[in-house]
Amino acid sequence: MNRNIVKVETEVLLLDIRGYSRKPDEKQLLIVETLTDRLRRMTGLLGSLGSIHVKDLREDDLVIGYIPTGDGAYVILNPLYGGYGILLATAIRNDLVLFNKKLEGALYEGIRVAVHLGPCIPFLDITGRVNFVGRALNDCARISNADEMDPSFPRGFTDGDYVVASADAIACFDEAFYSKTTPEYRNILAVRRSSTFTIRDKHENEHSVQLIEMNRHVAIQPFNPAVSLSEGERQFMREIAGNRLPSPPRLDCTETDRSGSP
Repeated sequence: MNRNIVKVETEVLLLDIRGYSRKPDEKQLLIVETLTDRLRRMTGLLGSLGSIHVKDLREDDLVIGYIPTGDGAYVILNPLYGGYGILLATAIRNDLVLFNKKLEGALYEGIRVAVHLGPCIPFLDITGRVNFVGRALNDCARISNADEMDPSFPRGFTDGDYVVASADAIACFDEAFYSKTTPEYRNILAVRRSSTFTIRDKHENEHSVQLIEMNRHVAIQPFNPAVSLSEGERQFMREIAGNRLPSPPRLDCTETDRSGSP
């Protein structure tokens, strides 16, 4: 049977709540509700900052998919915001860590976020909503399993609330970050990277990754993705918003000539 399968090349985040499975059922429910609420608030805020000067984009267009995993969630970035995945991961990590510290008793033990760039395949799930599968989600799960006891893990670089990114995600970030931002903006963020280390997954595949750290006390707005969208990009957004299987927009994460600088 021949099928035309649509693949969307974009960045995928995987949030992992540390210690979730050791919590009682009532605490697990509270963690999931908290995570859902904080994600909704953060992506709405950041989406509004990213779309404010862009015709045809709404605040809820920053992310095109959420997939709950129980102890966390996948977040599928809109490919029109290519290169922003690492910054979004850091912004979400910062918000969840700060929220947890404000509580009288910590709700969760820590947060780690993995970021990867790769193909995602949209499909209509059993609820009739657009969902995603694909190698990008699988590889993102692999790199989220960084073993802090492994001798190659960069100890002392950051604490247990960390962001880990694949080589592909870092390359996409570099292309956008250094072409779409000002030196002043980069100084405020103070991005730091660990040495490169390797994660070997259960299939004996190796993944080159780095830990990413930056200022934990700022809201990290998206790059302006474009002054206006092409007809193909507008159609992509209409299809996603209407829970229809989309045709991917003609936009590569390394495209830089149409973007403004934060």
